[in-house]
Amino acid sequence: MALGKLNSYMQKMQLDHQLTPYTRINLKWIKDLNVTHESIKILEENVGNKMSDIIRSRIFTDTSHKATETKEKMNTWDYIKFKSFCTTKDAIIKMERQPTVWENIIANDVSDKGLISYIYIYIYI
Repeated sequence: MALGKLNSYMQKMQLDHQLTPYTRINLKWIKDLNVTHESIKILEENVGNKMSDIIRSRIFTDTSHKATETKEKMNTWDYIKFKSFCTTKDAIIKMERQPTVWENIIANDVSDKGLISYIYIYIYI
């Protein structure tokens, strides 16, 4: 987002969006190195090309090859887990839980009078 704003600002100001190296080669250095001017020009162009390649490429926003492989593996694992979960969910038969002691007492006695006396006996004995 910041790069987009910077690019639009440079277009308004009619500036070159290519980054140039901050340091320029001093003429004294050329004499000391005994290097021709043409080779220095080539080196400066190469540095500018490399920097523009970095800017144009999506190095900072693109994920690495290893990260994409890992993401693909995780997606397939999730699909396998989801698929196995759905098939086992269909195969599970609902188990009835065993009734508690109180539920057995209430279910076996038909009348309320007998139920109260049965609970009273069960509690105090």
